[in-house]
Amino acid sequence: MLSPSQATSEAANAVTEPPAMTPAQGPSSVPAPELPPEDSVHTNMPRRLWVTRLNRIWTTNWFMFIPLVAIVLFAGAMIFILYQLHATEVQQQRDALYRDAAWAEQKVRLSLQSNQDQVAALARDIGAAQLDPSAYRDAARQLLRERKQAGLPPFAYQALLTTEHREVARALEFLGAARELGEALVAELGAPVFLHDPVPMTMVRLANRERAQLLVESASRAALQKLLSAWTDRFAEIGKTVKGVRWQLEIDPLRI
Repeated sequence: MLSPSQATSEAANAVTEPPAMTPAQGPSSVPAPELPPEDSVHTNMPRRLWVTRLNRIWTTNWFMFIPLVAIVLFAGAMIFILYQLHATEVQQQRDALYRDAAWAEQKVRLSLQSNQDQVAALARDIGAAQLDPSAYRDAARQLLRERKQAGLPPFAYQALLTTEHREVARALEFLGAARELGEALVAELGAPVFLHDPVPMTMVRLANRERAQLLVESASRAALQKLLSAWTDRFAEIGKTVKGVRWQLEIDPLRI
C-alpha cells in the first residue's frame, strides 16, 4: 500500500513525462517555414523606386541639372536656327528661279509680240494690195531668222506640259517627277529631245489653283511624238504618288 506522498509523486511523473512512442508512429516533426525565393523578393520591391530616388535627388541636388538643361536648350536653339537658315536659303533660291523664269518668258513674249506686229502689218499690206514683193521677202526672212535664233517653230518642235494644284509645290513636284521619267525615256529611246526645268507660270494663281509648266523641245517631230506617246502613258504612275494634280499637254503651243 502506497503512502499519500508516494501517490502524489507518481501522479506528477505521469503528468510530466511524455507518452512513449511506438516504433510505428516515429518521431513527430513540425514543418519548417518556407523562405521565399530571391526572385520573388526582388519582384516584390516597389517598381517605382527609381521615381522616389529621382525625386529625392531632385529635392536635394536640383542645381546639378542646370547644366543639362542649358545644354538641351542650346542644342534646340541651334537646331531651330539651322532650320530657319535652310528654309530661308531654299526660299531665296526659289524666288531667284521665279525671277529668272519670268524674265526669260517676258523676253520671249516681247520678241513674239514684235513678230506678231510685223506679221499683222504684212497681212494689212497684202489685203490692201500695197505690199512690195521685195519688202515682203525681206520681212519674211527677218521673221524666220529671229525664230531660228530663238529656237521656235518651224525650226524646232515643242510641247508644253502644264500642271495645276492648290499648292504650287505639288504642281512642281509632279513636273519634276515627269522630267526624270522623260529623261530616262530619252536615254532609252535615244531620241534627240530636251526637257527644260519645271517653272511656275507667269500667272501662277488662277481660279484658286496654282500652275506650273515644263517645256519639251526637239529638232525632230517624229522623235518628239515618239517620246510623248511613251511619256504620257506613264503619268498615271506619277499620279499615284503626287495626288490631286491636273495636267495638260499642248503640242506646238501658241503661247510660245
